[in-house]
Amino acid sequence: MQEFIKKYSKNTLLISILLLILSIFFMLKPLSSIYILVRLFAGIVVIDGIIHIISYFKTPQEIKIFSFEFLEGLIEIIGGGLTLFFPEWISAIFPIVIGLWIMLSSVIKFQLSLNLKYVEGSRWLMLLILSIITAILGFIIILNPMISTAAITAICGVILFTSELINIIEYIFILIKLK
Repeated sequence: MQEFIKKYSKNTLLISILLLILSIFFMLKPLSSIYILVRLFAGIVVIDGIIHIISYFKTPQEIKIFSFEFLEGLIEIIGGGLTLFFPEWISAIFPIVIGLWIMLSSVIKFQLSLNLKYVEGSRWLMLLILSIITAILGFIIILNPMISTAAITAICGVILFTSELINIIEYIFILIKLK
């Protein structure tokens, strides 16, 4: 068991060091590293689109009349797929795509909050307020695309750096204890 933990810790330590290097790249070259984030974002959007389409088909017939999940899923799959196939082109407009995606999602949540208005205990007003706030945030991203991109990438770098530094320290302690 102890040998397994040592082997696992050494492998994880190596991965953490590589991720630490990546995080430094994110912090020092935020605009250059956007290409990596574009691919990651595209994959997440495609997966989210698939989940929405599956959810649409699992939704009872009487509720489907209020559902926009099929359309949302289709848009996300097409948009994410295009992003995966044309990442260089998309990198240039990535912040605007994120802002529009946030705004589209906010409009759908806004409509959902209005649909839930007459459902007792639905907290529709909270959903309405949050949808308005996220729409404003999406609009801010669209107004300041390059600043938003650099800031988001640098923040991701700082978070990843901190996380991996903690992982490295933990695994060094584990390896010392197991000697």
